[in-house]
Amino acid sequence: MVLLVLDRSAAEEGFALAKKIGCPIWLGADAVAESDYRRYCADGIKPSRFDYSLSARDPEILEDALATIEEHHPRDVIWRNINYSLLIGGSESPTSLPFPLRKCFI
Repeated sequence: MVLLVLDRSAAEEGFALAKKIGCPIWLGADAVAESDYRRYCADGIKPSRFDYSLSARDPEILEDALATIEEHHPRDVIWRNINYSLLIGGSESPTSLPFPLRKCFI
């Protein structure tokens, strides 16, 4: 499983999940402030960060980002900007269950 954080709305939960289960996390350039990025790195999380923003959710830019992630993690499912607490035992309603953005199998 790979987490893709597009913007700040999902960053805290994404990093909490990445730390808890040890999965890779990828970020848009503006998904976290530089100080938060350094704090997460110091916490032992090693995020990968694009040098461009993903927060506008432009389909072409997202496709490029997904292709890059697939190159590095070809067999993993990519989860995008969801309520990550659902994956670690949150108590949301069944109608808001997360879904993977893309399954990447060879």
